[in-house]
Amino acid sequence: SGRIKPTEEAVRQANERNARATLKRLLINNFDEGDWHNVLTYSSEERPDREGAKKVLKRFFEKLRRFYKKQGLELKYIITTEWKAKNIHHHIVMNDVPGLSKFIRYAWPYGGVHMEPLYANYEYEGLADYLIKETCETFRDPLNPFRQRYSTSKNLEKPIEEVEIIKANSWRSEPTVPRSLA
Repeated sequence: SGRIKPTEEAVRQANERNARATLKRLLINNFDEGDWHNVLTYSSEERPDREGAKKVLKRFFEKLRRFYKKQGLELKYIITTEWKAKNIHHHIVMNDVPGLSKFIRYAWPYGGVHMEPLYANYEYEGLADYLIKETCETFRDPLNPFRQRYSTSKNLEKPIEEVEIIKANSWRSEPTVPRSLA
């Protein structure tokens, strides 16, 4: 029997699983208890189009970087934008710094700021699933100005993946039942 080419749906599902796993590892490596998951929304009077949202975010991140630099720290973040079939809004996971809550409310005059702390147990799988699910349809859309599932700051610590090569002659020819199950 020859190899069967995976269906388009199977490939899409595998890509989503990989994206979730990668995002979860990024979250675990870079964020901790007390860091934040923020949702930034726009009021109906301030709501930009997709291109306008890019400009708003650029100015917002310039302010944030200056704020962190004054504190002697470096901003770390992961951001995703939802825009299709919903009012445009942004999810940003970022590291904490003293006074951040007050500063974000000052730096984001466009609408609501909803801040939720991250927890110590590293249960970031749910957050990764949510962020990937929200963008799985829209990031491929040619009208999407962001063109990716999520963006990150360049200073994030990337997960180290170890690969172990196992030679075929080290495999057992017949599987055996462990003694504890026999």
